Amino acid sequence: MANEKRKNDENTPAENAVGPAFALIGIGLIFLLNLDFWPWILIVAAGAATAGLILRGELTWWHLDGVVWLLGLFVIALTGFWWPGILLLVGVSMLLKAVIGTHTISTYMDERHKRKRGFVPPTDDDRFF
Repeated sequence: MANEKRKNDENTPAENAVGPAFALIGIGLIFLLNLDFWPWILIVAAGAATAGLILRGELTWWHLDGVVWLLGLFVIALTGFWWPGILLLVGVSMLLKAVIGTHTISTYMDERHKRKRGFVPPTDDDRFF
């Protein structure tokens, strides 16, 4: 039973280990280089999330939006320009959402979003009234 794969677990252990491994390396570098923890942990979180998503081929707009926000907050925290910076970050986020929409960035997600038990995930073509 221990060797049985869970029904919803489609990723290999190597694909699942990339994000946490990247996070541990990043946190180790923060302490090794004696950097301030606060803004740099945002870069570590963005890098860990992005590395795992790219390796698994699951990078969509919703994931990219989180990475954009983490990187934007890092720049804002590093420079100290919170008031104009947050407006720019919201604008960039809205612009990317308008350009990319809900389209997947990788083709892997197209295969994973096939109809399951009657559920159809929303796309740009669906109209909700």
